[in-house]
Amino acid sequence: MSHNPSPSFDLNPVAATDAMDHVFVPVGNCTITLDVSDDDGGLATLTLDVTI
Repeated sequence: MSHNPSPSFDLNPVAATDAMDHVFVPVGNCTITLDVSDDDGGLATLTLDVTI
């Protein structure tokens, strides 16, 4: 992730919403994707392939 060229005017505003929890029962492969955005229009995506 790179430096945010347009930082917020507030000092260190942090909020986390939409927490997810999932229980995997069958053995196999799945893809997990996390999208994060901020109020300045910044966006980061992380995709992870997991074998259970």
